[in-house]
Amino acid sequence: MTCKSAPPLESNFEYLFSGLAFWRRLAQRASVGFLFCICSTFLAVVELPVAGGESPGTDLRTEHFLLHVESLPAEETGQFLEAAYMEMKKFFRGVEPDRKLQVKIYATREHYQNEMDRLRRIFSVKRRTRDILGVYLRETACSYLFLQPQLSGTRKLLLHEVAHQYHDYLRPWSRAPSLEFCEEGIAEFFALHNWDGAVLKLGVIPEIGQIDYAKEALTKLHDPVRFDLNNIVSGNTEVDYPLAWGLVSFLVERYRPNFDIWRQGINNDVEPRLVWRKQFGALMPEILKSFEPWLQSNVSPWQVVSGEWSPAGDALEGRGQEEDFGLAILNQTPAEFTVTLVSSNANSCGGAVFGFQGAKNFHVLQRCPDGQWEVMHRQGTYFPKEERRHFPGKESRRMTVIPGEDFTTLKFDGQAVTLTNVSGHLGLWVKEGPMRFRCARAGGGNAHSTTNSQPPGTKAN
Repeated sequence: MTCKSAPPLESNFEYLFSGLAFWRRLAQRASVGFLFCICSTFLAVVELPVAGGESPGTDLRTEHFLLHVESLPAEETGQFLEAAYMEMKKFFRGVEPDRKLQVKIYATREHYQNEMDRLRRIFSVKRRTRDILGVYLRETACSYLFLQPQLSGTRKLLLHEVAHQYHDYLRPWSRAPSLEFCEEGIAEFFALHNWDGAVLKLGVIPEIGQIDYAKEALTKLHDPVRFDLNNIVSGNTEVDYPLAWGLVSFLVERYRPNFDIWRQGINNDVEPRLVWRKQFGALMPEILKSFEPWLQSNVSPWQVVSGEWSPAGDALEGRGQEEDFGLAILNQTPAEFTVTLVSSNANSCGGAVFGFQGAKNFHVLQRCPDGQWEVMHRQGTYFPKEERRHFPGKESRRMTVIPGEDFTTLKFDGQAVTLTNVSGHLGLWVKEGPMRFRCARAGGGNAHSTTNSQPPGTKAN
């Protein structure tokens, strides 16, 4: 990968040439007048460089991407995108774009919106570009977005827009997406991911996240305005993103061959309702019967109370936001909960939550940066110092909580502590961060890993 800061003229030429790629075939047969319009547009887009000035940010060229970032680490972002490209190529059975994908990531909403306003003055942009977080524009063959407050949110948004672009590059340029529900569902399918900094998996149902898509979809499933399958496949409903994600993920897992033909038919301008009827008409009773149980089976076992949480390989990663802590709670209390601190920021504290009654009443067993252990009780808006208990630490980063009706037992570093009157939910806690946790839940004789990174449509070995 080549990384450098590029002058505005060089960057604009490169992006524009690719942005006009979808006019290429038409231009070969176009009149002189039409070509003159293209040249005029070209001159309008290219901004003359200011003497001695350079565009803010960094340009990066990778094998499959032309990337411009203003504040994100360019090399890391490029590695993430290349990993995403390979996952998308795998999903589309080896079919890939015949040109590089373009992405621009702005540091602020203001920078992003300034670029959108500029493009609207030049191109006949039909898509809404205000009050949205990101967009892929066919007119420029480029994806645009700006940084989100949470890093996992930025990655999710980036994957969503790149999925639109990759998918669009596979269809004939003379065709446009004809069913938004399907188009957005595919983008959301790729947006939900598991990334540990080295290995990326797309199309997974995250064990934990800021939004529980399956749970959100279930709340709207019996709303005839939100979910009427006949209206959805006819293009008569507004897109509901959790429902769109759910329907696409469900079809990919249960009916992949039918789904592929449905998607390809829509891409080739076949009337969506007709291709749906041919591929799924006979399966409609089965789909309507099994979709809800499928969603129920994929509801996250976790509930995010505060901070940022996401899967990271076989671990869960949490971090606090600014001066606040990160807190995630299990929806069901197991008979035994074991937490291992895998990695952390040098100044981070993290551990297990027990006796959770609410965001202002819970207990924490945490390992401090100096290796000491601490048990404390959140009461209201703070942890009273007089109720904190400290214990010496060795090398162990593992702790186990065994809850009970009358008392709760904590095991850590060869020590055991028993507490009374601390009933409530169990969970994870982090101060600052990031910190990664590897967790195991045992109950009813069965142990359950807390990370499910199995892609829909695949079976565990």
